[in-house]
Amino acid sequence: MVNLAIFDYGAGNIFSLKNSLEKIGATVDVITDFEKPNIYSGLLLPGVGNFDPAIKNISKSKINFHDYVKDTTP
Repeated sequence: MVNLAIFDYGAGNIFSLKNSLEKIGATVDVITDFEKPNIYSGLLLPGVGNFDPAIKNISKSKINFHDYVKDTTP
């Protein structure tokens, strides 16, 4: 089973995406920061063509996004 995280930065219909992924058998968590250990096989950054809000929210995090995902998460 695939264990995924969706990063919720306040844009898009996160729960529609979550429900769709769960219907095909994925385990999905919605996260709002990178404080907890990365236990996911994939991290989704949803959006509708405007990635600027995601980058701004990621930049506010105390933990470096690159360090959170490097070597572990596609």
